Amino acid sequence: MGDACQSIISWPKGPDELVSYNLQSENDVNIKSRRRRDVEEHEESSNMIWEGETPMRPQALPLHAQYPNGKIKRKSRRRKNGCTIKPLTVNFKQIGWDHWIIAPAFYEAFQCSGKCFYPLASHLSPTKHAVIQNLVHSHFPEHTSRACCVPTKLGPISLLYLEAGIPTFKYDYDDMVVLSCGCR
Repeated sequence: MGDACQSIISWPKGPDELVSYNLQSENDVNIKSRRRRDVEEHEESSNMIWEGETPMRPQALPLHAQYPNGKIKRKSRRRKNGCTIKPLTVNFKQIGWDHWIIAPAFYEAFQCSGKCFYPLASHLSPTKHAVIQNLVHSHFPEHTSRACCVPTKLGPISLLYLEAGIPTFKYDYDDMVVLSCGCR
């Protein structure tokens, strides 16, 4: 950071503790930062040496900046690429199912996509096994993978399909649409 900023750093005792520091710049903007460290940040920061600093200095995302007039500019803490539901349109002709599914020709199935970061957020409805797996991954990433972002609730669609050559209407063809995603 050089002469432009002075910082006060609090180093965590473990990988799940918050890292926080205050920055004071030459133009008197105070920036308060806090961030949970995860293994990716640890791996990335362990390969970097910052000018005048020790290796392993973590990066932090500002929560807010406070200007001399007292106004606060807030920034999002949401992680990018986290487990979430995304669009997925299924065309039955493209996957070769049009010989038995008459209608619909396509539908929105949705999909779960993203990473399950440690610690797992409660809205991702993680299982106890997923929590333990991510904890082990945080200590031994080379031996254990993260928990996976998967569907946790599925819904039905209505289909008109051929069964023994006879057109059949099924009102609730189960488990065809992702309704929610979580870490398992």
